[in-house]
Amino acid sequence: MYQIGKGRYQVGTVTQDELLNFELNLMNSRLALIRANQGLIRARSDLNSFLGFDKNVVIECIMPTSISSAIQINIDDAIQKSMKNNPNILSQNERVLEQDNNVSLTKANNGLSANVSVSAGLNQTGLTVSNAYQNPNRFQNIGVVGLSVPILDWGRRKGQILMAKSNREVVVNSVKQERVDFEQSVIMNVMEFNLQADQVMNSARADTIAQRGFEVTMRRFKIGKLDITKLNLSRNDVENARRAYIGSLRKYWTSYYQIRQLTLFDFEKGTDLTADFDKILNQ
Repeated sequence: MYQIGKGRYQVGTVTQDELLNFELNLMNSRLALIRANQGLIRARSDLNSFLGFDKNVVIECIMPTSISSAIQINIDDAIQKSMKNNPNILSQNERVLEQDNNVSLTKANNGLSANVSVSAGLNQTGLTVSNAYQNPNRFQNIGVVGLSVPILDWGRRKGQILMAKSNREVVVNSVKQERVDFEQSVIMNVMEFNLQADQVMNSARADTIAQRGFEVTMRRFKIGKLDITKLNLSRNDVENARRAYIGSLRKYWTSYYQIRQLTLFDFEKGTDLTADFDKILNQ
């Protein structure tokens, strides 16, 4: 655009301030390109580190040109799979079981308790070691070491049990709220994903239309039918449409893999996301 502006400036169809505007856009574009390249280098470095690759490995990411609009996830199926497979649900169940166990132990420790010892063996004495092992006498002993019977504890036993039950109730309510939030997260992710396919296709269409519109505007600008303001507006439309398309693609795939992470299920293949860890360790 700057080179075209210079050519039109020489023939007098572009003013000096318009040419300076072209040059300013050129400088801003160069700065934006430098920042983008720096971000690309950092992103590649982070990806290599995550994958365990050498820092000199260069990964070229290919942006998908299409998506499968046939993937539609049923909300009830997603919730069922998440309740079955997600480790957070297992952790919540474990917390409730721990509190049930704590209540049972508290009740058991506040009841009747007794310590009894029993011993049996042989006994003999002698002036020498050999005589001590001849004709030993049998020896048996049964003794009660301790017996504890709660008679009056001023409500201490009852208070401990109530405290244990109260702690369990707190955990149960917390787990219920966490489960509601978890289900809501699954529902929202599935709803957004099911709508995102149409958003991607609409963004792709808008990107194509903006690109064609810019090409028409550029041709009219070259022959002097349009001014620089309309050309800049058309260029901005192209950039915004391209960013919106890439952003919708990113949101689509991010949402899809978030659902896979929540449910540990591949809805495209219809299989659970499992791994044979014994096989992996043997390899």
